[in-house]
Amino acid sequence: MNSEQKNIKNIIIIGSGGHAGVLWDILAREAKVNVAAFSAPAPIVESTAYDNLPVISDEALFSGKYSVENQNVIIGIGNIKIRKKLIKKISEAKLNIITAVHPGAIISKNSKIGEGTAVMAGAVINPFVTIGRHCVINTGATVDHDVKIGTNVFVQPGAHIAGSVRVGDNSFIGIGASVKENIKIGNNCVIGGGAFVRKDVPDNTTVVGVPAEILNK
Repeated sequence: MNSEQKNIKNIIIIGSGGHAGVLWDILAREAKVNVAAFSAPAPIVESTAYDNLPVISDEALFSGKYSVENQNVIIGIGNIKIRKKLIKKISEAKLNIITAVHPGAIISKNSKIGEGTAVMAGAVINPFVTIGRHCVINTGATVDHDVKIGTNVFVQPGAHIAGSVRVGDNSFIGIGASVKENIKIGNNCVIGGGAFVRKDVPDNTTVVGVPAEILNK
């Protein structure tokens, strides 16, 4: 193997559905990245996925039975609870983690993106934003200045987060939702699609509507 081949990152995308396919499309655009395989829970229904790449079992990935040189992983599943379990398994298996950023995303050089995070096409991340590990900033979502987002936060397409908002770990912001400036969203929260959040959301709370009101805790 020549030195150029050694510099190529081989990626395994954990998941084999639609979200994994979006990550595959982003990563396939990068010159020094090779998507080697997808993984899925056993039993494997299909042995191949996008671009006829192999689908391996999660057990094979986390046990080390399947590996390639310069192996890295990223989570390609949208469900927050499943993602949380996978993050723990990735840590226990001591796997290398990569980020995926679409070239059509706009990210301030003064912002920080945690490892394992995916930023999709058309997303905008303004200055002095901190986004934690294993997050998703989906298609056309915007994150304004001085926002701080925790670990494993999923921001759906077209959602808008205004300046100086705080979002806790394992929270989900639904499609087209809007969050007013200076709002604090706790851990394990769900913001319903299309909601307008104008006041703080406590931990473990679901809010919906315009303006957003508590649906349940």
